[in-house]
Amino acid sequence: MRYILFILAFALVINVNCSRKLPWDNPLDPVNDLPPNVPACISPPNDSLYIDNTVVLCWSCCFDQNQGDSVLYSIYVGTDDPPSTAVSIGRKDTTFTSTGLTPATRYYWKVEASDNHGNISYSTVRTFTTNSLHLVGAYNISGCNYHVIVRNNYAYVASESGVWTIDITDPSQPRYSGYWYNGVYVTVRAIALKDNYLYAGDKNGIAVIDISSPSNPSTLGNMLLAGDVSNMALKGDTLVSANLSGGLRIVDVSNHSYPNEIGSFSTWSVVDARDVSVAEGITFVADGAAGVRFINISDTTGPYEAGHFTTAGSAYGVKVSGPYAFVADRDYGLRILNVASLASPTEICHIVTPGLANGVSLHGQYAVIASSSSFTVFDISNPTMPFEKGRYYTTTPVYDVFIAGNYAYVANGYSGLKIIEILP
Repeated sequence: MRYILFILAFALVINVNCSRKLPWDNPLDPVNDLPPNVPACISPPNDSLYIDNTVVLCWSCCFDQNQGDSVLYSIYVGTDDPPSTAVSIGRKDTTFTSTGLTPATRYYWKVEASDNHGNISYSTVRTFTTNSLHLVGAYNISGCNYHVIVRNNYAYVASESGVWTIDITDPSQPRYSGYWYNGVYVTVRAIALKDNYLYAGDKNGIAVIDISSPSNPSTLGNMLLAGDVSNMALKGDTLVSANLSGGLRIVDVSNHSYPNEIGSFSTWSVVDARDVSVAEGITFVADGAAGVRFINISDTTGPYEAGHFTTAGSAYGVKVSGPYAFVADRDYGLRILNVASLASPTEICHIVTPGLANGVSLHGQYAVIASSSSFTVFDISNPTMPFEKGRYYTTTPVYDVFIAGNYAYVANGYSGLKIIEILP
């Protein structure tokens, strides 16, 4: 009898264990079906800025926890948090290109992973902000492009191959209009413009060019100068040139056929005079490792130093507006100086920018830093508290930026001329 009871008890235990539902007993049983793993959003990184209006979203591959289940992805993108609009449904791959995004807008995105039994997992919500700057046009110019000036419907670009005139009537479709070179293909690094005359600077000096017919520029005169012209500024009929090892050169250009050097000032830093800006008889010289020098040129035959400011980096660019000097300080980005007192200038603001700052330009309420990897636009309505308006990354160095209307015209090194729209 005891043996029979033992057999019955053993059979009952076996029956109970075999009736228990375990995941591996029947993977397609809805009672045991599990959702896919949670997808992880990979790119762009969370809280990214300056995203183009076309962006590639990437996420991790998910595996379902039940054998035999397949996984599909749906992508949600929108300005609501969390995003409620699916922009793509039932995808097998782990990337999606979102196009037509509104510039200067914060977006949210998430990924839904679902299996063939309707089980769902959601990623965390990530966010990015689109750029207020976006490319609208470009023109390929041979050689390295260093300087750009825009007037009316034309962009004049200084390059290794000469000076190019580009018709920008339609910024989205810039086209060739004219070309000038100095006869020996010497790199033109700087240009200045007044009325129908363009001044081009290279390692030999300056040339005066008649651009009354933009499609057919012609040489009027030349002037040999010591050093290599790096940048220039015009004040009336006086042209002031930063000539690297040649220091500061002052030229009377009232006679376009026969420009005449009327003064000079030697600077001494390792990389020498890089840029100039003229204001009320004072020329501000970006003098590399020596910082910024303030040269009084009211008497062009005897210019003298009225003050200086040593920056932390290497001053490659300088522009002056009112009592403020804006300095491109290479590794140290943008520096803003109060130069109301030339004898005791003070730094009022310093902003680190990406890459190496090559130059600075001023356009109304904006200051633009051109660097080795991008250009950055700052609103300087309050110079003591500037704020970043936008940034545009490039694959080659930016040497100069000219803003006209809602567009930035970019001398983008070996990438030619780029035209970037700046949105409010």
